[in-house]
Amino acid sequence: MKVEVSMDKKFKHGDRVYHKNLKQYGFFIGYAWESEEECDVNFETEDGEIEQKHVSVNWLEPAQKTYNKEVMESLRQHRGLEPGDVSQDSDIMSMAKQDAFNEYCEWEGLLGGYGYSLLNVVENIYDINLQQ
Repeated sequence: MKVEVSMDKKFKHGDRVYHKNLKQYGFFIGYAWESEEECDVNFETEDGEIEQKHVSVNWLEPAQKTYNKEVMESLRQHRGLEPGDVSQDSDIMSMAKQDAFNEYCEWEGLLGGYGYSLLNVVENIYDINLQQ
């Protein structure tokens, strides 16, 4: 009689993860062969390079969906944070997309609500609805 044991693994190859101690985002590669308590992750460094590290799975959590690095850094700085400070990322991601776009535009120097105007222009030119 064959008995199958289901081992639900927390992460799978390619999952975006966040290391709570290192305060770095990366992509899960795989569990260590000797234990599922350790794994390998490709972390993104400040200069845009990839650095593979062998870490404890206990320090990892699934990364929340975020905009790309440039947009997130601009939105953080608009709030008075350092570019790499992820402490308000969940607040940023809960903003209406048009508000996030407007804040990005303001940070990049387009003052006076031009972000909203640009959204309307893009919607009209491309005949799409971006106000979701």
